[in-house]
Amino acid sequence: MLLQCSLILSFLYSFSVQVVIAQRQDLVDSLLHLTTTNPGDSLAFEIHRKLGYYHPDPLEALAHSQKALELATLSENRLNMARALERIGTAQEVLGNKTESYQATYEALAIYDSLGLKNREAGMTLQIASKLTGDKRYDEAITYFKKSLKLFIEMEDRSNQAITLVNFGEALRLANRLDGAISKFNQALEINKTVNNLTIQAYALGNMGMANHALGKLQKAKKELKSSVDLLKELADPVSVVIYEAEIGQIDLKMGQKQAGLRRIEAAFDSAKRRHIKQQIRDLSSVLARICAKNGQYDKAYFYQNEFQAYHDSLVNEEIIRKTEQIKSQYALDKKNNEIDNLKLKNELAAINLKRKEAQLTFNLILLLLLVVLTVLIYQAYRNKKRRALDLFKKNQIIAKQSEERSLLHQEMHHRVKNNLQLIASIMGLQVQSTKDGQVSSEIASNKLRVEAMTLIHQHLYIPEQLTQLDIKDYIERLGNNLKATYREEINQLKVNVTKMRVMPDESIPIGLIINESVCNSVKYCQGTLLDIQIEFVSGEGQYLLSISDNGPGFSTAHEGETGFGTKLITILSRQLGATLDIASSTLGTIVTLVIPGFREISRSATQVHPSKVLS
Repeated sequence: MLLQCSLILSFLYSFSVQVVIAQRQDLVDSLLHLTTTNPGDSLAFEIHRKLGYYHPDPLEALAHSQKALELATLSENRLNMARALERIGTAQEVLGNKTESYQATYEALAIYDSLGLKNREAGMTLQIASKLTGDKRYDEAITYFKKSLKLFIEMEDRSNQAITLVNFGEALRLANRLDGAISKFNQALEINKTVNNLTIQAYALGNMGMANHALGKLQKAKKELKSSVDLLKELADPVSVVIYEAEIGQIDLKMGQKQAGLRRIEAAFDSAKRRHIKQQIRDLSSVLARICAKNGQYDKAYFYQNEFQAYHDSLVNEEIIRKTEQIKSQYALDKKNNEIDNLKLKNELAAINLKRKEAQLTFNLILLLLLVVLTVLIYQAYRNKKRRALDLFKKNQIIAKQSEERSLLHQEMHHRVKNNLQLIASIMGLQVQSTKDGQVSSEIASNKLRVEAMTLIHQHLYIPEQLTQLDIKDYIERLGNNLKATYREEINQLKVNVTKMRVMPDESIPIGLIINESVCNSVKYCQGTLLDIQIEFVSGEGQYLLSISDNGPGFSTAHEGETGFGTKLITILSRQLGATLDIASSTLGTIVTLVIPGFREISRSATQVHPSKVLS
């Protein structure tokens, strides 16, 4: 009940608004109509972001905010990404998904920080602090209030300094650090002398009154609370008036003014009843039931106890209904999204069929024209054509025979290389089993995996259809299976997400070795952690991205770069590919990223996006 006074103030800052305000339905309808007109990415982002703000249904608001984030990510606009994440955080909080709300808000804050936008960073920091206060995580909230206050001081924003101080003080009060809370309230009042904001004045006095009440300074607390109530009546804030009037009533009781205190609390209760403020009715009826029972007024105590039970049950039922409606809304949203996806698919298929028919018609017309021309010339050219056809047939036979011989030679070569590499790998496997030195055994095992990675290449090239090109998706999945089998005790799950394409063999070898070395390094430094590893190789905008990530404890990239053979090998191979290499490691995991320009891709599947495959 008391927390509400503090949290109201944080809403004054424009970047920390947490309530999605229901706007006129015609505005939402207009925005929804605009989404059907195929606007450009920039306009589409603004439309979906505004729908995320104005839409009265939080699930719909979340869906539009996520679409805005998708558009901002595609355009690599980090500011718009942060703005979309803000809206996602708001929608998730309204839906009760606190973890997702915090995650989106933290991501937005990190982007604002990286862009050097102090005003937005300060607002997001204040917003996070207010959320943490609401969740009773006071120590974390205090840390963020300090950061927010520092930023507002640097910007010389006195109004928001005062707002932050009031919220800061309330967090300290709720954490029972009362002296610190009173100090912050006094600082807010001092700054407000230049700002002259009645709302700040009212809540600073009211919250300070509650802090002094807790310290036993009853006269001072009562004076401050009365001043706050007078201001809040001018500001037309009935909820806060009810809260502070009830607090004054409890002070009167402690000062021995039992009748005055009881009347004041009853007046606050009646005010809450008139305005249908259910939470305050429930809390005040509980207080009045205890007071009346203590005074022997059992009829009134019984009445207030019944009121408490009725409103308590009502609030519980409302929460159950709210959650039920959320489930229904989620189902409706999923159904709607499925219908939209099906409609898009039908439209795409219809467009493909139309283009196919147009192409077929064009082809038929061209063919007819060619037949007419050829009919005129066919008699004169027949003998020459027949002779040339015969010569061409003989030449094709020679070429086919030569091609077949080369194919057999290539197959034999790759077969022998594969067998030799398998023999080397087997010998290394025997050495691993017979070597007692753990470090030597580990090095031999690493070399064995490198040899097996190259063996897989030649095993693929042994297939006649793949003599000069390699299915990179199939190759990486097989390599992943080998690594998962080798490190089955260290790896919990290994996911592979690869665009299906065919590449030159000489470029697939370094890719396989880089993946092999990265996974070996992950296992080497896992320190007993059961690893989840993801391998991605995708294309886009003329370049190719290879990334290998894990959830291990990480390692020192500087130390490993100086001493680790695996990291040195990765560096050498990335240079061979002309790629940009980045190795990032922290306690949250390690990710090895290569951006490869000008990759010699031979062919690609018509389906560009493939879901991740979990290797067993």
